[in-house]
Amino acid sequence: MLIGIGVVLILILIGYLFHRKWKFRSIIISVSLILLAVVSYLIATNHQNHYGMHVFIDSSGSMLYSPIANHPRILLYDDGATNNQKRVYYFKQYPNQPTISKTDSQATITKVTIIEQPASLVTKTGYWIYNSSNSQFWFDFSHNNNQFDHKSYYFNINSSWIEMSITEAKQQHLLDANTQQQIKQAKIATY
Repeated sequence: MLIGIGVVLILILIGYLFHRKWKFRSIIISVSLILLAVVSYLIATNHQNHYGMHVFIDSSGSMLYSPIANHPRILLYDDGATNNQKRVYYFKQYPNQPTISKTDSQATITKVTIIEQPASLVTKTGYWIYNSSNSQFWFDFSHNNNQFDHKSYYFNINSSWIEMSITEAKQQHLLDANTQQQIKQAKIATY
């Protein structure tokens, strides 16, 4: 991409330098403008279609713990979202974690019920990366290497776990003041 822009700029410079002396000046400038349009189009389509790239999935797993200390088998979610796939879930990844973690609002959520297995969380994050250094040389004009693509959460919970909204937990007096404060802090952390 950079080579194409460089060639176009050199052709425009040659056309400008010989603007009165050379009878092919208009042809050189026309070809330069056409090449500039083609290179601009290729840059735009590369940014959209990720030529020479593939999605790399980074996967990490951890144990899953309830954000409510006295009730270890409750998976809390924010009941503000109507679409089940866009719910925000609150959880802890180890028992004495001082703050509550939450899922991204734009991430895909998958719940799997596993019998007789400890609860766990698997997070998969996709990034666009170049297939080779050659692809990066030709297409890295937009600097989109390691560009974020998607994030997915997989909650593996057994049948003894309960999925509950924050409103339901408040109505049943399961949330103490400390847990409510941590949930507020987790909500604010993204903004």
